[in-house]
Amino acid sequence: MRVDGEAVARVRSDVRSTKPEPTCPRRRAARAGRAIARHALTALAMLGLGLSACTTTQPTPVDGNFAVETVFGGLALPSAVRFAPNGHVFVAEREGVVKRFDSLTDGAPTVVIDLQNEVSVMWDRGLLGLAVDPAYASGRPYIYVLYSLDAPPGGTAPAWPGGCIFGGFGNDGVCGITTGRLARIEVGPDGHAVGRTTLITDWCMQFGSHSIGDLGFGPDGALYASGGEGASFNDVDRGQFGGNPCDDPPLEGGMLRSQDVRTTDDPTTLDGTVIRIDPDTGAAWPTNPWAGDPDPNRARVVAYGLRNPYRFGFDPEGSELVVGDVGWSDWEELNRMGLDETTPPNFGWPCYEGINRQPFVDAASLPLCTTLADEDVRPPILAYGHSTSLAPQCASGGTSVTGVAVSRGNAYPMNYRQGIFMADYSRKCIVFFPRNEDGTYDFTAPRLLATAAPVSDLTFGPGGYLYFTNLIAGVVQRIVPTGDNHAPVPVIGTDATWGPLPLTVQLDGSATTDPDPGHILSYRWDLDDDGQFDDATTISTPVTFTTAGPHRVRLRVNDSMGAGAVAEVIIWAGNSPPAPVIDLPSATSANPGELVDFAGYANDGEDGPLAASALVWTFAVEHCDEPGSCHEHLVGSAEGVDQGQFQMPDHDPPAYLAVRLTATDSMGMTATAQTTMEIVRP
Repeated sequence: MRVDGEAVARVRSDVRSTKPEPTCPRRRAARAGRAIARHALTALAMLGLGLSACTTTQPTPVDGNFAVETVFGGLALPSAVRFAPNGHVFVAEREGVVKRFDSLTDGAPTVVIDLQNEVSVMWDRGLLGLAVDPAYASGRPYIYVLYSLDAPPGGTAPAWPGGCIFGGFGNDGVCGITTGRLARIEVGPDGHAVGRTTLITDWCMQFGSHSIGDLGFGPDGALYASGGEGASFNDVDRGQFGGNPCDDPPLEGGMLRSQDVRTTDDPTTLDGTVIRIDPDTGAAWPTNPWAGDPDPNRARVVAYGLRNPYRFGFDPEGSELVVGDVGWSDWEELNRMGLDETTPPNFGWPCYEGINRQPFVDAASLPLCTTLADEDVRPPILAYGHSTSLAPQCASGGTSVTGVAVSRGNAYPMNYRQGIFMADYSRKCIVFFPRNEDGTYDFTAPRLLATAAPVSDLTFGPGGYLYFTNLIAGVVQRIVPTGDNHAPVPVIGTDATWGPLPLTVQLDGSATTDPDPGHILSYRWDLDDDGQFDDATTISTPVTFTTAGPHRVRLRVNDSMGAGAVAEVIIWAGNSPPAPVIDLPSATSANPGELVDFAGYANDGEDGPLAASALVWTFAVEHCDEPGSCHEHLVGSAEGVDQGQFQMPDHDPPAYLAVRLTATDSMGMTATAQTTMEIVRP
């Protein structure tokens, strides 16, 4: 494993994170109806874009006129957030759960629907798209979800309950083949789902990458959805792997599904497209360019030639859509299309990547690409290379466009009101590109808004602020303007975070800072977690806990101008962290496709030996494209087992597989052990 270009020693049973921070998402217990057999895995991943394991970093505004606030916490891999006109807020969790918050101050969300038994979470996949009906508060209480259905075409979910090892890799993409599903959910007055209608099931995904993408309502009232081509990211995939399980015509499968609308002699798939549909029926919107086509999928398409159009954003005052397309070996793209075009634009994938022909695909001389002329391909409005700086202070290297929000006006200073906000998950940056007077965008003058921001969704919401899902921290956050005065940054220091009863802890707020010099700071503590900051007013204070369990302590710091912020910490009284131990794997390397045994156990000071049900294994591919641009692909997991087998995944070198064992004791305290194996191609 390399971090920022430096070697990190591979240490077995390296216990980390002995207390679960409130901003660190925890994996759920084994899913109902998806029990995991011994020697089997279920897979867990995010976007094929890189998911770090519970090492949270607070997003940092680069411009001192902004601050990042946490709106909702305690979420498990939040993938999307959407706002209803009556103040309700919906959050999708990647594993298949949708939650409703009644307001921005609601701390106890309602689970609208739990689709975990249907959702495939291998590599890129999961519940990724979410939309709220514009008339949600006036007679149409509907939300819409787009997710990877855990079943092959024509199959019933769950088709692969633990039987696929890193589904889609090392087995030619046969085990774990899935489809995509778009559904409408009716939400009852109490926040629970009272009905569900499947609108579309399509998007054959042979491999775990380039899954379904975004959902959103356009200004025309239509529902838009995007989806990737479901192909391999390791090879020039033309449908030659695993016996063609997506039933593609010769030389028209794999990544070439993105060009499928050009082959009218066979049914069209939706892979690699943006579609526009009626939100009640799923049928093509009546003004679509190909509306009335006898092929219902072709009639739905309004753009194609996309690889992984994970997120898009509408111009709120214009008739255009900006689509972020996650690239392959060289380029990331922003693509622009009009909502009233008479012919769907072809953005060129896989024949083109960025502004040029894709060299590996070009070398394969595939007919669908050799017959595609330059003038028939719409170039991106922005293409930035993997080794190119996106903005000053934003690392180059691995890239993945994971957020697009187009603005004509917001609550920010004037120089941030007109333009595109774009998030790159791998670089963990949010960048703003201003709009020119002629309606184009100035990509030569990017403004870096925030760093350390692992964004999986970016959108405008209440107050005219940008809101985003922070996948790693398990929170929804927003960027707010600070004006002339900036809030203090409170920090709580402790001499202990766990220990036997009675537990006395010394709390210290002296590391608190204030961006504005000369202000006098005031300190108020909430030591009994009653929501009132009335237990102490000194910069440091002791607190004693006499009851066992986790206790939340909070500190509010205000400056003399009235600006304030809150920090919190969890203290585990009457408890100590469990001690997980990894016995296997003992090897330090393996070849892709090689079967590897894993085994381990955990003891706890209070509970004694922990049962296998208290254990969760996770498997993450780690690599650095360049120093300062390191990320992970969280490729698999196994819950409730103490041993099993996995198949070594493949990745371009240098790459490593981190095997992690997390143990949870009876009070909910966790600890993680890790061992790392190098992926060695023979």
